[in-house]
Parts: sequence; structure tokens; C-alpha cells
Amino acid sequence: ANRRLSELVDVPFPQLIGCRLTDFIETPTPAQFQQWLPRLLKSGSWSGILPVKLKKDRESRQFQCWVQAVSEDAGFTSIIGWARDVTSERQSEIRFTELFAALREGIFLSSPDGELLDVNPALVRMLGYESKQDLQSMNLRDVYLDPEQRDSLLREVLEKGAIEDRAIILRRKDGRAIHCLISSAATRDTAGHVLRIQGTIVDVSERRQMEVHLHKEQEFVRSLVASFPDVIAVLDLAGVYTFMSPLVQDVLGRPPADFLGKSLGESVHQDDAAKLRSTFQNVALGQGTNSQFEYRTKHANGTWRVLRASASPLYDAAGKISGVVASARDVTEAKRTEQQVSQKEKPVSYTHLTLPTILR
Repeated sequence: ANRRLSELVDVPFPQLIGCRLTDFIETPTPAQFQQWLPRLLKSGSWSGILPVKLKKDRESRQFQCWVQAVSEDAGFTSIIGWARDVTSERQSEIRFTELFAALREGIFLSSPDGELLDVNPALVRMLGYESKQDLQSMNLRDVYLDPEQRDSLLREVLEKGAIEDRAIILRRKDGRAIHCLISSAATRDTAGHVLRIQGTIVDVSERRQMEVHLHKEQEFVRSLVASFPDVIAVLDLAGVYTFMSPLVQDVLGRPPADFLGKSLGESVHQDDAAKLRSTFQNVALGQGTNSQFEYRTKHANGTWRVLRASASPLYDAAGKISGVVASARDVTEAKRTEQQVSQKEKPVSYTHLTLPTILR
């Protein structure tokens, strides 16, 4: 024996020689060794991974072993062999296998020409096949709705070494197309030859449908806001504009982009600014729901416009106030008309004259 065995079983080397191997091993048992011996003598050698439990710590380990029967004068006289502790490697393999099977993302290993060397259960389910073997009977190129797309991605992988999150369309076994994202990389040998292509596939069909639905909703809201007769503005709790509807261009002669990131009241008449900010603070604190007020603000041409506005708190998903949403309408002409009508309707004041004055 060598000194590594002495260290492994924790016995001084001089005391090791002359002992039985089973003196230090709990499993395999002596009976198991006796069962294996005839088969070893018949085959001449054996190699493989063997679970071993040492008596010193009763810990189960995995050993990569090789043994050979030595014969002299037409008879077997001894057995020689070596063993290497591969427990950590085996545990890593087991964890990888468990992870490989448990991941929700599809994982594949393929040859450069598309032969599927291995796939995980998630990919089998994703593509609607009954078993791993059922899917592996297919060439990866034929799983693509457009096989040319796979060829194009393969050329890119071979050129760049790896790709990430590329949109692809795959065909399930039932013929239904699914939208996916693929990331893959090439593994090469020391000579630079490609050994295999490995990668992950994520089904984003449901996400894509949600994005399409969300886009339609956003377009509807955008059209609704654009056709609304009032200017719509959204401000954060610091009073900074985060949204301004396109109608502001017609009302104040300035594009919406001019307001984004700007603070409330920058173009407001100085006599109205304090009242405007106070109203905003009350609404932001939840104390002024649907508050209505009027204020003067400057048009791009330098004139003052009177806006009549209402504001309400804007709530987030948790029910907390995250900002303020306001609508404003230009009432400049209406206010001017009101003033003109008011002037015309004022009663005329006559001088009271006495009779002697008239006669005089």
C-alpha cells in the first residue's frame, strides 16, 4: 500500500501492512467482497465507482476504483488496484443533475449539426413531447419554425462564441408556434474544434401576449388622453412633471417635453405661485381631493393665460400616494367675456337734482 491509504484510514503505515482491507472498511462488507471475487477472477479486472464507508468516521464516500487479478503459474495470487476519492465531484454531479431536472428554463446540449445530446424535462414539456427520448429523436434544426433561423444563430455562435437572449420561434410537437428567448455557447477542445453547443431556452409566449395586450391598453389610454379637452399632467411628490399631455402645445404653445423634469410653478404668475404650491401640497398629503383652483401661467408668446385646474392624489399598487394628477382648461377668453358682461350690466348712476335747481 502507499502512504495515502495510511492517511485515508488513519492508521500508521507500519501497522497497515499485514492487515485486511476490511479491517478499516465498514461497507462493502467482507461477505460482499467474497461475492464479487469470483466475478473479478473470471473477468480479470474491474473499474467503476464504488460507495465506501470507512470505520473511522462512518461517512459514506464515493471512490473511483480499478482492480486487477494477478496470476502466476496458472493461478491467481493477488489483486492490485487503486482508488480515488471522488465524493465531492459526485456530489457536484448530483446537484447539477437535480438542478438540470428542476430548472424551469429549457436546457439543451447538441452537436454542431443539431443532434440533441441531452435535454432537461422543462424543454421536453415546453415543446410538448412525451419523453426525453421522443424529443431527442428530432434534430434541433427541425424544432425551429424557420430552420434558417437556427442556421443563422449557429453561425453567430461559432463566430462570437456565445449569444444571449435572442428571439426565436419554435414549433411544438402539436404544430403550435411558441415565442422564446435563446442563449447559447460553443464548447471547444484544445485544438479549437467545436465539441458541442449548449444553451437555455425560455418560453416568452405568455409574456409576449401580455406585452401586446398592455401595448393596446397603453395606446387606448394615449388616444383617450390626446382627445381629452383638458390638459392632463402628472407630478411626483416633489412637484416635478413626469407626464404632460400633447394638448399643452395648443394651450400654452410649448411641447410636452418642455415640462418633463421641470418643477411646478416655474412659469406661473408670481401672485399665484404660492397658492398653487400650497394646493399641490394639500393634494399630495391627501388633504385636498379633487381640489379646484385658477391660476395664471405664461404662454410661449409671452401673454398670460388663465387656467382652471383640478387635482387629485395618484396612488400606487400599495395604496400609497405616489404623486398628483391634474387637469387644466384654458378659461382666459371665458374670464374676459365674463368681465365685459359684468361691466355692461353695472347700474347707471344719475345725479339727483332738486326742483329749484331745474328751474334755475
